[in-house]
Amino acid sequence: ESYDPNIPPGERTFATYELSFESLQTFFNTPTATTTPKTLSTTYSSTSLVYGNMFDVIGKNYVIVYGMNVHIADTENHNVEVYLRRNSGSFMNVQRHPTAWSLIGDISIQGDDGAGMPTSIPFGSFDPVTIVPGVSQGFYVTLTDGKFMGQTQSQISTGQVYESNNDLSITVGVGKDYLFGNKYDAAVFNGEILYFVDEAKLASLEASSASSTSRRPYLENSLLPA
Repeated sequence: ESYDPNIPPGERTFATYELSFESLQTFFNTPTATTTPKTLSTTYSSTSLVYGNMFDVIGKNYVIVYGMNVHIADTENHNVEVYLRRNSGSFMNVQRHPTAWSLIGDISIQGDDGAGMPTSIPFGSFDPVTIVPGVSQGFYVTLTDGKFMGQTQSQISTGQVYESNNDLSITVGVGKDYLFGNKYDAAVFNGEILYFVDEAKLASLEASSASSTSRRPYLENSLLPA
């Protein structure tokens, strides 16, 4: 099924994004404003190593997350799993509840340059995730074979915003043992969120607003006495 920008983000399901790698590659290589990739980074200055992290991405715009970079402390091969909080919502109250999560990616990766450098989760490894303004979307990114993922202890409380731009925010999360195991509070996911802004949705909203404004004089005049 191909990407349809006319489907409002709030009505998209995972079925909407059952795309082949080739179709995604064609879509993202199209030189339009809709497909300009953007990133939001946290840090690669880790203070400890864990299996993985849970954290929230909060929408401030209509965005679609299509990839991530993570922090792997060596250059070996590892298996990484990406989970998404079902039906949107924060990770905060479901840290030990596997049924609240959907596995959207199970990928073999190699630490690109080791500690202090980003390692890419390959393009097309998980279905794009739509996040709308005001919604917190929980992510759980974890290795399956050991504590090789960097995280940073934060002075900011768990659940508070750690990094932000005009489109989205990343919160302070928790470190986790595999799988859905012990937690380590106030831990910052080391890495980047790769996304693009859903310009088609914004254009649709602007057009709808303009149409509503153009009809207002008629509606107001229709209320005047004859």
